[in-house]
Amino acid sequence: MIKAAPSPLLSRSPRFNEQHVEPDDLVNINGSLDRKMTPPVVRIDRLLKQSPK
Repeated sequence: MIKAAPSPLLSRSPRFNEQHVEPDDLVNINGSLDRKMTPPVVRIDRLLKQSPK
């Protein structure tokens, strides 16, 4: 499970380029994981929501 660090710049609803992402949605994420931060931080460069098959 990936948890994002809370940010005052982000709304409570997870959004990236106006795409709403639900917990059961299938997504493709490109980014990086900074394990040295406490808690670890995931920086997302690209998020692509995939259509259901």
